Amino acid sequence: MKQDSPNGLRIGRDAEGRARLDTDRVASGPEDSVFLSVTRRGGRRHGAVAKDRSLGVRVRGLLILLGGLIAAFGTGVLLFNFVLMPRFVQHAASVQVPSLVGRGWVEAKAECARVGLEVAVEDRRHSAGIPSDQVLSQFPEAGAAVKPGRTVRVHLSLGSEQVTIPDVRGMSLRQATLQLENANLSVGRIARVYDTQESSAESSGGGQVVQAMRPRPGSAEMSGGRVDLVVAVSGNPEPYLMPDLVGRSLEDVRELVESRGFRVGRVTYRGKPGVYPGTILETFPARGALIVRGETIDLVAATPD
Repeated sequence: MKQDSPNGLRIGRDAEGRARLDTDRVASGPEDSVFLSVTRRGGRRHGAVAKDRSLGVRVRGLLILLGGLIAAFGTGVLLFNFVLMPRFVQHAASVQVPSLVGRGWVEAKAECARVGLEVAVEDRRHSAGIPSDQVLSQFPEAGAAVKPGRTVRVHLSLGSEQVTIPDVRGMSLRQATLQLENANLSVGRIARVYDTQESSAESSGGGQVVQAMRPRPGSAEMSGGRVDLVVAVSGNPEPYLMPDLVGRSLEDVRELVESRGFRVGRVTYRGKPGVYPGTILETFPARGALIVRGETIDLVAATPD
């Protein structure tokens, strides 16, 4: 007896009743059944190949990403080591230049040594009113950031310059004043004596002649120092006290001085913030000094526009 199997194959039994496969049916059976079997196996192989390709793409992508991260990390390390780190180290190694102006030479050296800097004298010059060996200026300036071991160059004071006092005896007060100013000195206190006899005071035409002076002529004095004078005034003039002219305008003072029989001498100008131009800042003789008619009065006024 023969019966068909579900896949179209015919199965029979032999004489002893055992099942057997109809080989003729297999050989001459429909080709589509064999084709279907082969097609299904080929589909499974194609799917496996596709999965292998997808896995390879993912692995390559991960490798590329990992390589990019490694390259970025290496670039960052190089940038930090060769660009950023030197700047940080240089900044950390800098020191601040201390203020040396107004300090003595010994103190300035100690202050520079404290922060790891050197100091050298570049120049020395006279400076009125500033003691010798005191720092007048420095370079680099105070507060600058420099490397340790840098040299700070300074200018030191030689103190006030020594000048020789000229002999102004026998000169008019005006001439004596100019002579002292040329020697970087100024007139200090003035004592006046009156001579009723015919004297050199009249012959000089100036009305006031220097009779004595202190310090003595030829002695040494600091630049900017003052020299006191004794002035002889001819005749018996009426004395006046020098009024306070500071704060008035130059035009008003000039008119007042000349109307009282005095003369306006040299007028110098000096800048002073907040003061109207032409305002009197100082007079010579100063307020309260004893003056006589015909005497010359010098004025210092604010710088005009």
